Amino acid sequence: MKNLNINRRDFIKYSLATLAMGTLNPSLLYGAKRAVTKPILVNIVLDGGADFRHIFSPLWSEEPSSYGNAFWRARASAHNLEKSNTMSLAEKSLEYSKMEIEGTTFGIHPKVGWLKSEMMQGRVALVNNVIGSSNRDHSHSLIRLESGNADIGAHDFDHSGWGGRLARIAGGNVISLSRHVRLFCNAPKGEDWNSYHNDIVISASNSRSMGLYEYDTLADIESGKKNYKWNESAQLSRALSSYYAAKKEEIPLNSPYYKFIQHENLLREFGKKINGRLANIEEPETLKSLYSGDSALNSSYFGKQVRNLYDSLLCQDLLNARVLSMEYGGWDSHKRQKESIEPKFEDIFGIQKGLDEVTKLIAQNLPEIYENLIFVVTSEFGRQLAANGDNGTDHGRGSSVLLIGKPIKGGIYGDMFPNNEIDRFDIPNEDIHGLTTMEQVLAQACNKIESGSGAKIFNLEGSKVEDGVELQKI
Repeated sequence: MKNLNINRRDFIKYSLATLAMGTLNPSLLYGAKRAVTKPILVNIVLDGGADFRHIFSPLWSEEPSSYGNAFWRARASAHNLEKSNTMSLAEKSLEYSKMEIEGTTFGIHPKVGWLKSEMMQGRVALVNNVIGSSNRDHSHSLIRLESGNADIGAHDFDHSGWGGRLARIAGGNVISLSRHVRLFCNAPKGEDWNSYHNDIVISASNSRSMGLYEYDTLADIESGKKNYKWNESAQLSRALSSYYAAKKEEIPLNSPYYKFIQHENLLREFGKKINGRLANIEEPETLKSLYSGDSALNSSYFGKQVRNLYDSLLCQDLLNARVLSMEYGGWDSHKRQKESIEPKFEDIFGIQKGLDEVTKLIAQNLPEIYENLIFVVTSEFGRQLAANGDNGTDHGRGSSVLLIGKPIKGGIYGDMFPNNEIDRFDIPNEDIHGLTTMEQVLAQACNKIESGSGAKIFNLEGSKVEDGVELQKI
């Protein structure tokens, strides 16, 4: 690229143009919010192999041959209990709230009160005995989960994700709310599902600082401080915007370097749209408290993603989101499982915690979106049937998937506590049997977003569904 020829006069001209743009109200430039009623999917990946049996457990039974008795004895150490102490096992079981859904009786952990409320209102589909990966390797299993490709290799990161494919078919964008864009978000390159091109992926790791940095010179001048004259950030911001503005006039449209100019311009203008929308919308204290202050979640990082989710939905008419991506790590509970995962489950599903606070705000302020919003909660694999000697559980294969939202037909899909597990609790390394393939569950979630898309996004040939389970009812 040849050197930029820009003199002092042109630099001042472009700088003043940039300042003038900053004085306009972006909401006037880009229009007011409009109702968006298309279904939206929010995917939450629990990295590490979450143990859903820890929050959905059978009730204790004194009958030695019963599932409840075998389960609590086999899982005692994961709750810091001795399996021979039947009184403590019974008391621990009583801490779980008793629920009965469609003839299935079970206990739900007291720290997931919001999830319990959603289940009671018929807005949660709990799909059990789901198999995603045939191995217990974290990395490969996550690639398998997020790509939705049963045959993918252990190191095939250059692949589209099922979230990206869904957004492509639905004609919208994927919004990544985490620090890094996950494989799940990768959009396919044309019709080639085995490659990716992220032209529809938007990173919103900090929704309150989107796009390129813009120094608020006007506010600085109005305050009387006039720091912009010497502030290094202000000087750099003006210099870069002036540089690209001038370079845009100089580089031919057919130059390969013009793409850099286009990218800078799109990113700058896009940031102005989002920042302009949110500038006059004060961040709700209930969301701010999730990642700062005394009442912050155990994972302030997840709390920030919750804030990003709400802000993104406030900007839905600008973002055209059909898929959003979130994450929560640290579920590999080989040791001290009770202390490790219970706070995490509470962060996500507890009363006045992550999803509780954000869904209340969405229902109140964005009712059209709330009516069409679906959360999908997955993990790369589950845990073994019995606890280990370190008060934890080791890698297992079968697991559960949660689908949550107003469009969901709630219920229990798949046997929560199969009788064939009773005799296997005493066998080392035994897993939950995988009776339903992960793709079958995710395909139903995709169908909720875009009718008929599931069979296009996943190769369902050879996949399986547990006998008697009718996933299409979800």
